[in-house]
Amino acid sequence: MSLTRRESRSLGEPLAYRPSEAAEALGISKRLLSQLVADRDSGIPHCRIGRCLLFPREALNRWLEGRIEGLR
Repeated sequence: MSLTRRESRSLGEPLAYRPSEAAEALGISKRLLSQLVADRDSGIPHCRIGRCLLFPREALNRWLEGRIEGLR
């Protein structure tokens, strides 16, 4: 069962991950995450706010699910 946005925020889950958090959530190295960001064809969802690179949690989950479905 998935949580609503309000429920997930009340549990302390961030709306977006910083690079180290995103890499940990994906189970990959920060270096590989940087390569995915640099490769525009990867489609990994991210945004910059000033100098801060963020990975929206829900978009990252959808991106990963899409990659898994693409392998089937």
